[in-house]
Amino acid sequence: MWNRRLTPFIAFAAVLSLAAPLASAAPAEGVSSDDSVDLVNPFIGTQAEGNTFPGASLPFGMVQLSPDTGHYAGYRYTDDRIRGFSMTHVSGVGCGLGGDLPMTPMTGRPDTTDYAQYAQPFRHETETASPAAYQVTLDDPDGAVTAELAATTRTGWQRLTYEGSEESGLMLNAGQALHGVRSSRVEVLDARTVRTTVEGSGFCQETEPYTLHFLTTFDRDIEDVELFDGDEFTAASTDGSAATEGEARQGAWIGFDTTEDDDVVVTTSLSWVDADGAAGNLAEEGGSSFDEVRESARTLWQERLDAIAVDGGTEEQRRTFYSSLYRSLLGPHRADDVDGRYLGWDDEVHTADGHGYYQTSSLWDTYRTQIQLLALIAPQEARDQSISLILQGEQSGRLPRWGWGPVETNVMTGDPATPQLVTAQQYGLLGGWEDRLWTQLVQNADTVPSEDHPANGRAGNDHYLEHGYVPAETGAECKPGDCDLDHAGSATMEYAVADAAMSVIAEDLGHDDDALRYAERSRSWESIINPDTGFPQPRDADGVFVGDPDPAYTEGFHEGTAWQYNWLVPQDVPGLISKIGGTEAANERLDHFFAYDQLLTDPEGTARDVWVNSAYEYYGTSRYNPQNEPDLHAPYLYLWTGQPWKSAEVVRAELTLFTDSPSGITGNEDVGTMSAWHVLSSLGIYPAIAGTDVLTIGSPVFDRAVIDLPEPFYDGDLVIEAPDTSQDARYVQEVELNGRTHRHSWLTAAELRDGADLSIGLGTEPSDWGTRRGEQPPAPVPGRGEGQREDLGAALTSDAPLTVTAGQETTIEATLSAVLTGRGEITADVELTSDDAVAVTPEHGELHVQGDGAPQAAELPVTLTVPADAPAGEHVVTATVTSRVGTVESELVVLVLDAGCESAGSQCIVPLDSALTLDGVATLDDTTAGDFDEKGWAFAGDELPAPGDAPVDDVVMRIPPTAGMDPNFAVGPFSVEVGLPVEQLTFLATARNGDANDVSLTLAYADGSTEETTVSVGDWAGGSPQFDNRPGLHQGYRIENGVGRVGPETDLWLLDVPTDPARELTSITVGDDSDLAVMAVTAHRS
Repeated sequence: MWNRRLTPFIAFAAVLSLAAPLASAAPAEGVSSDDSVDLVNPFIGTQAEGNTFPGASLPFGMVQLSPDTGHYAGYRYTDDRIRGFSMTHVSGVGCGLGGDLPMTPMTGRPDTTDYAQYAQPFRHETETASPAAYQVTLDDPDGAVTAELAATTRTGWQRLTYEGSEESGLMLNAGQALHGVRSSRVEVLDARTVRTTVEGSGFCQETEPYTLHFLTTFDRDIEDVELFDGDEFTAASTDGSAATEGEARQGAWIGFDTTEDDDVVVTTSLSWVDADGAAGNLAEEGGSSFDEVRESARTLWQERLDAIAVDGGTEEQRRTFYSSLYRSLLGPHRADDVDGRYLGWDDEVHTADGHGYYQTSSLWDTYRTQIQLLALIAPQEARDQSISLILQGEQSGRLPRWGWGPVETNVMTGDPATPQLVTAQQYGLLGGWEDRLWTQLVQNADTVPSEDHPANGRAGNDHYLEHGYVPAETGAECKPGDCDLDHAGSATMEYAVADAAMSVIAEDLGHDDDALRYAERSRSWESIINPDTGFPQPRDADGVFVGDPDPAYTEGFHEGTAWQYNWLVPQDVPGLISKIGGTEAANERLDHFFAYDQLLTDPEGTARDVWVNSAYEYYGTSRYNPQNEPDLHAPYLYLWTGQPWKSAEVVRAELTLFTDSPSGITGNEDVGTMSAWHVLSSLGIYPAIAGTDVLTIGSPVFDRAVIDLPEPFYDGDLVIEAPDTSQDARYVQEVELNGRTHRHSWLTAAELRDGADLSIGLGTEPSDWGTRRGEQPPAPVPGRGEGQREDLGAALTSDAPLTVTAGQETTIEATLSAVLTGRGEITADVELTSDDAVAVTPEHGELHVQGDGAPQAAELPVTLTVPADAPAGEHVVTATVTSRVGTVESELVVLVLDAGCESAGSQCIVPLDSALTLDGVATLDDTTAGDFDEKGWAFAGDELPAPGDAPVDDVVMRIPPTAGMDPNFAVGPFSVEVGLPVEQLTFLATARNGDANDVSLTLAYADGSTEETTVSVGDWAGGSPQFDNRPGLHQGYRIENGVGRVGPETDLWLLDVPTDPARELTSITVGDDSDLAVMAVTAHRS
C-alpha cells in the first residue's frame, strides 16, 4: 500500500493519549505571533450568508454566547437590533440552529414576550469582538446598557452596565430560539438563581427533540421577578416556589437595583445531560470574576492560534488567515459535563473514559478540509471527536451524518462519516479503536437503516449494491431530512468516495478481500457517466438516464451541478481523466470550469463575477463554485493533468475572496470547512484526496510558516518556507523536503511524524516541477477490481402526453431507452406488446453496443397509435428487453378519456367563456400581454397546452386563448351554468398573492335546492400542492412584464369537488375572492 502506518509509534501514542488531558498547542518556535489573537476579526462572515457569529466561545466550547439580530442563523451585520444574547450557536450553518435561552438587558419591562418586538437598537460604533470577548452598547432610549460577553467551555458570562437607569432588568426567554422550541420550563430557585430547561427540535426540517439544561446566577439579589407564559406576565417570588412551564413562550423578567452599583454579572451554565450537570458545570467553571474569565479565554486562544505562526504576507492576509484559523477551531462542540457524563445517542447517560466527548457533526462539509487541519494542529481533539462519532454509531446503530446534540438531523446526503473517520485513522489518531471503528464503518457502508431507525443513512444502498448506482426517485418517501434518492447523482458519487475510503482502511487493517470489494465499488461513479455527454447524470430504477442531459441543468445533484460533481472522484483522478478523454480533454474541461483565460487577466474579477458568487446559487452553471463544498478540491486537479501552475493561479484567485470584512468568506462557513480550506491553501498544502493522509503541495502566500505538531502524535514542527512568494511569484519551481529534492507534488502526514522542513521555491513563470510521469499525486484505488458489473436497464418513455381524448386518432412518439454495461459486443432483443386498442410499431427490434465496462446507451424509436374508437380507460404497452445479462420490462400506460358527455363516467366541459375576465398569460414574444397577479408577472403561454380541449392529468380541460389580450381566467365572484347530472367537478385553478383559503362555492340544483361548500387553492408560486389540490399544469418559469423569463416555477392545480349525482346540477357560483383564479372546469357525468 502507498501509505503505510507507523504501527509501533501509534500504539504507544494511543496508550499515552488515554490518560493525557486535552492538548493545548504550544507556541511554535521560530516565528513571532504574539499578537495573533488581535489579528482575528470575528465579524468576518456575518454578512452575505457566511452565517458566522461574533460572540464569545472557547475552542470547541459547549457554549457560544453571542448576539442574535433576527437572521435565521443568529447574527447579521446589516441588522440594527439585538434580540438577545443566547447560549448556543453553530458557525456557518445554512438553517436556524441554536440560539437557546436569549437574554436581553434593557430598561423597563417590555409589554411583549416576543423578542422580535422587544429587540434593542445598537450601533456598530459601540461594538467590538475578539475570540475571547464581545462588547456592545444597546441604545435603549430610557437608558443605555453596555453588554460584555465572555465564556468558559461550559458557561457564558455577561457583564451588564446600566447607565443611569432605575428600572434595570433582563428578559430571560426560554421559549424562543433559532430552531423550534417544543416546550420550556423556568424556575426561580432563590434570589440569585434561575434554572431553565428547553426542549427544542428541528434543523432545516423537523427532527427528534433534544433538551438543554441551564442554570443562571446573578452577582446580586433579584429586586423583582415576573414570569411569563405566552404573552401573560405574573409577579413571582424568589422563595423557590415560582415556576412556569408549557409549550407557549416561557421566561422571566428579572429586575435589579443598580442605583449604587450599575454593573450586573450574569453567569449561565449549560448541560446536555440534566440539571445536576448544569449545576456541576457552574460550580467548576463559574467561580472566577468576569475579567479573569475574559483574560483566561484570551490566553487560551493565543496559545491555540500560535499553533501556526506565519511570517510575511500582507496585513490583510495575516488577519484573514488567523480569522479563518479561529473559525476552524470553533466546532465540533464539547458535550460532556465536568464530571465526564454525557447524553448518548441511545438517550442514556454515559461517562467519557479517557477522552472528551463532542457533538455537532457537519460531516458532509468537514470531511473535505477541517478534519485534516485538526489532525495536524489539534490531533487530541480530532481523536476525541472521532471517538465520539464511533460511540454515537454504537449507541444508535448508525454513524451520524449531521448530528446536533444527541439526534440525527439527516441534513445533506451521501456517506460522509466514512471518509471523515478513515481520514482520522490514516492520520494515526485512532490507535486502539480500529476494531470498533471497522465494525461501524462496515455496517454503515453495507446496509440501510431499518424503517424504525431515525437515520436515512445510505437510503439508496440496496439498488446501489446490486446495480452500482443510487436510483433517482424525485419526491422519494424517506424519513425527515435529505434523502439520497432525491439526489441520486451526487449520492452515487459520494458513496463511491466513501467506498474508496473503506478500501484504504480495509487494506490497512489486513482485510484484503474487503479491500478489493470496496475498491470495485469505489468505481461506481462510472455507472452514471452518460456516454453521450461525458458527464455524470442520474439513472432511475429502470436503469436509464433521466433529466436534462445538459450538465449545467441536470437535476439530482445536491447543491450543485453535474459540472461541479464531475470532479468528485478524488479516489481515482487518473481514471477520471481517462473517462473524460485524456489529459488534453481534462485540461480543456478544467479551463472552461475555471474560466481560465479570463482568470489570467483578471483573477479577482473572475473569482467574483464569473464563478458562482452567491451562497445559494447552486444550479444552472458550468463554472466553479467556491461557495460550496462539492468542488472545493477541484483547483488542485491540475496537479494530475501535468499543469500544476494552473492550480497556483486558480487557488490564488480564490484566496482573494477571503477579506477582512463582514462578507469576507465564501458561502456558508459550515463549521470550519471553508475556513480550513483557506488556512491550508494559504500554507501551500491541501488534502485533495479524502479518506487519506495525502497533502498536495501548492503555492504558499507566507514567507515562512511554523506549524506546531503536538505530541504524542508528532515529534517536531512542520516548517514551510517560501521566501520568494508574492502575487507574481506564485509558480512552484522546486521543492525540498528535509533538505532533499522533492519532485512529487504531494506528501503524506506520515512523513511529518518527526517534524519536517518543507522548502518551496517559487518564481514568476511556470516550471516543469511536478509534471513528469510518476510525480502526480497518487490514486488510493487506481482501477482496482473489475469495475462495473454487467447490467441492463431499459425504460419506455414519451415526451408527448399519454392522456388522450376518445373520438380522434392520436399518434404518440415514444422511445425505448436502454443502458447496457459490460465489455465487448452486447446485443439486446426487444419485444413490444399491447392490448388491441393501441397499435405499436415496431413490434420487434434489436439494440447493439460495443461495451468498454462503462454504461452504454442505445435507443429504439417507437410509435403508438390510438384509434378514434379506442375504449376509455388505461391501455398498457410493454417493452421486454433481453440480453446476455438477463431480461427487464418497462411499461407505458396510455389513458383514453371519454369527453363525449353522453354516458355515465364521461367528462363534460363546463364553458367559462362568459366568466373569463383576467388576462393572466403572456408569451416570450409578447411579454406585456398578461398580468396575472397585477404586479407584473404572468403565466407563460409558451408552456401551456394549445387552446382547445386538452388532457390535464386524468381530466379533459378546455384551455382558453393564451395569446394577445383575451382573458383566460375567471376570478371570484362568478357564476356559470352546468345543466347536467354530475358526480364531481374538477377545477383547473390557482391563487395569486398567497393561498386562497375557504372560498365559498354554491352548487345550485334543478330542484331549487342549493349546497354551500368551500374550496381552497394554493398559490401559483407555492411549489407544491396545498390543501387537497393535486398537480395540474406546471411551468418552469413565469414571465415578468417587459422583461421575459424569470423565476420561480409556477403551477395550476387540480381541485376535485364532489356533487350530488342523483340531481341535475344547474349552476355553480364562486364567492367574492379575487385571489382565486380558475382557468377551466370539467364535470364528470353521473
